[in-house]
Amino acid sequence: LRGVAMLKGAGVDAGHTVRVIDLNHRWLRRGLAGVDVPPRSQFLGDHDRDSELVRPLQAQLLDFYLHAADPGGMSGLTRDDVLHMQLDHATALRAAERLLQTSYGRWLSEQVCGLPEKPEVVGISVFFAGQVLSALALTLLTRRIHPQARLVWGGPHVTALQPEIAADARYALA
Repeated sequence: LRGVAMLKGAGVDAGHTVRVIDLNHRWLRRGLAGVDVPPRSQFLGDHDRDSELVRPLQAQLLDFYLHAADPGGMSGLTRDDVLHMQLDHATALRAAERLLQTSYGRWLSEQVCGLPEKPEVVGISVFFAGQVLSALALTLLTRRIHPQARLVWGGPHVTALQPEIAADARYALA
């Protein structure tokens, strides 16, 4: 989150109101409500997670992804396929649309509706391939609810794919 904090600081320094929303954190807190979570270690963030506690939440999210990408279960896609984003562009966009029809999509909608009334810019940070379908769904949803907002993707996954993104206009279609 260092990059996000730096972007927030730059925006505030330039006179903008900046709000950072960690949807991953919110999803985990929602799923772990009422669960006795052990105290934190010396590490923060993803390195401080209790893998046994979050594994069922990851499995649930991967099930949402898999059913959205392969609703009839006929294409032979696996959880690993959606976790590692082994989908073509058209399948990924259809899956993102279907994901919005799930309870996870409704939860995402609640989060987007909670944004300031007319955001100028909405940034989406993607750390790894397993977050791409959520980011695509969030992008489609944000465009519907806040069509005036400029959407910007960033994060390690986007940085790693920079040459591919620059060379392929389909990455801008979401």
